[in-house]
Amino acid sequence: MIADLGLMVLVIAALSAMYAFVMAILGGTQRRPDYIESARRAAVAVMPLLTLACLVIIYANLVGDYSIEYTYRVSNNTTPTFLRITALWGGQNGSILFWNWLMSLYIFFIFLRPWKNNRDLLPWVIAVSIGTQAFFILLMLFFANPFAKLFVDSAGNISAAVFQPAGLLPYTSPDGTGLNPLLRHPGMIIHPPMLYLGFVGLTIPFAFAIGSMLARNKTDSWIRASRRVTLIAWLFLSMGLLLGARWAYDVLGWGGYWGWDPVENSALLPWLVATAFLHSVIIQEKRGMFKVWNMILIVLSFCLMILGTFVTRTGVISSVHSFARSSLGVPFLGFTAFVLVGSAVLIASRWHLLKSDNKLDSFLSREAMFLLNNFVFMTLTFTVFVGTYYSMFSELITGDKLTVGPPVYNQLIGPQVAVLILLMGIGPLVAWHKSSPEALGKMTWKPAVFAVAVMVLLFVTGVNMIFVVIGFGLVAFTLAITLTEYWRGMRARHKLSGENYFAAFTHLISRNRRRYGGYMIHLGVLVMGIGVIGSLNYQVQTQRSLTPGGTMQVGDYTITYERALTCDPTVGISGDCTAWYTDRGRDIEVIAGYLSVARPGQPTVRMAPYREIFLNGTGELTPPGVLSSVGEDLYLLFLGEQSGFGTIKAYINPLIQFLWIGGIILVIGTLVAMWPSPLERRQTVAAPERIGTLKAVK
Repeated sequence: MIADLGLMVLVIAALSAMYAFVMAILGGTQRRPDYIESARRAAVAVMPLLTLACLVIIYANLVGDYSIEYTYRVSNNTTPTFLRITALWGGQNGSILFWNWLMSLYIFFIFLRPWKNNRDLLPWVIAVSIGTQAFFILLMLFFANPFAKLFVDSAGNISAAVFQPAGLLPYTSPDGTGLNPLLRHPGMIIHPPMLYLGFVGLTIPFAFAIGSMLARNKTDSWIRASRRVTLIAWLFLSMGLLLGARWAYDVLGWGGYWGWDPVENSALLPWLVATAFLHSVIIQEKRGMFKVWNMILIVLSFCLMILGTFVTRTGVISSVHSFARSSLGVPFLGFTAFVLVGSAVLIASRWHLLKSDNKLDSFLSREAMFLLNNFVFMTLTFTVFVGTYYSMFSELITGDKLTVGPPVYNQLIGPQVAVLILLMGIGPLVAWHKSSPEALGKMTWKPAVFAVAVMVLLFVTGVNMIFVVIGFGLVAFTLAITLTEYWRGMRARHKLSGENYFAAFTHLISRNRRRYGGYMIHLGVLVMGIGVIGSLNYQVQTQRSLTPGGTMQVGDYTITYERALTCDPTVGISGDCTAWYTDRGRDIEVIAGYLSVARPGQPTVRMAPYREIFLNGTGELTPPGVLSSVGEDLYLLFLGEQSGFGTIKAYINPLIQFLWIGGIILVIGTLVAMWPSPLERRQTVAAPERIGTLKAVK
């Protein structure tokens, strides 16, 4: 059977990972290059094996092999082909298999070729990374096996097991239950892979950090070797968070994009710590400082990644994103505790290797700005961590499950983010070692005047919320400084070489991609800040029940209710209902409200927000109709029709487009920052020859 093939492949993958783990440790402790090479090859072999396991699940979903429990849970006879493929990560067990496969991709590409540099780190990096991989494969085999099959007893009771229990017969259902309708939106199809790629990618810098301590390496070579993969993981994590926000906005129908959901918070936590690490590690590279702190940050980001996975997989905290409760909690917590305690012991034992080469010369220095930046990131992490896990802690201590709502988060997070935005502007202007207040003042007075002018203009035009005025002022201040940094570089190149400003801009970025890519990331964050401030503080909402032909006014929009359409696949699909089931599957009832929206000076637009009612009784969704412009979104929900009245809920979300535009800028900036410069490419190509030359000289 196809399930037996998948199970056999998983077992071989687990054995290969465990073999690589053992041989890497033996090779490192006994200084046996042949053992290390064997471990490297075994680690690389895990990826093709897990690829085959994933293909087995996809094949079972495509052909409708409902003898496999996982296929029965996530697919059915009416599920479109594309969704049968993406159902690989649509359920608990399949998502862990997919998680493992993505981790194996990182390991495959990191160890695909024999290393020419950092050979002393190699066995330990293999051991840590493939050891993590082995844990997740074993976790899947024993607690969440995607190849469990269905069996039936003489009374007709159906159960699932990996091997056939005594007295039970194999069972194949004529149809499956189908993929959760929440996961049928394109954003949710793309969101989990991005988030998973970010999560599992943090394994590699963690492995390099731990490997450097196990190898007693005093240099910063592990940072340079893992910098790009750390940025890749951070980029995917950022994209996952952005796509999750977009999915919530487009599917959940509550008018927003971020509700401080526990599972999204669990992804935000490692992102915050990884962001702090990416800033702090610059100080270690430039000044040889914060070595212990950077180790703590990378360990903490890895542990928060594992903890976030624990929250999602075990369902211990209620969320629209989490899976059902399972038995995965104990091994997850045990592994997290082992990593945390083991890393703490290792850092303590290698403390003498992690001493800083320099000391902080002045509190008005770039080093101090980075340190303060890190402090704020950690207070943000602590705030989100306590708010996220407060319900779990309160239930354990008091027996009552208490939760922290969005208003509390917003009040606590807002001032901390404001400080970060201010530091984002001041930090690049402060010199290394020590800076004078006079020099800093000369560089900041013009942006400060611009920020004050923006604040006065907002106040004069009727914006009387003081925190909003301050927020926009801080964004304007830092935005002016960041753009000025680009202008200074362009002007200098223009004067020296005579290049036109566009050529100067492109050459400026290509010559220092890390610096100006970082500035571009800052620009993205600032543009996103405009969207967050506007949509969070000036959202307008109203709700009306209308008869066909009735109208309602929201801002300068006139909304006319035309009719309702109910599509029940159990009765039959025809006419206007046909289009609603093209890419959804036929296990949902659709109730659509057809509306026309008029705005002065613009053509009338027809929209059809709708409700999706799951026929298996698990719930419903209210995806909106969205009419977007640069200044705002009109966000419409159709809540159903009763007694001839259709209920429409309308939101106006000001400046929301800036959030998505800023996200795109952030992604582009990250790509620029991590793209290798011509000098780096030449060094990479030349490295083996230099090593060979050195050996010959010796």
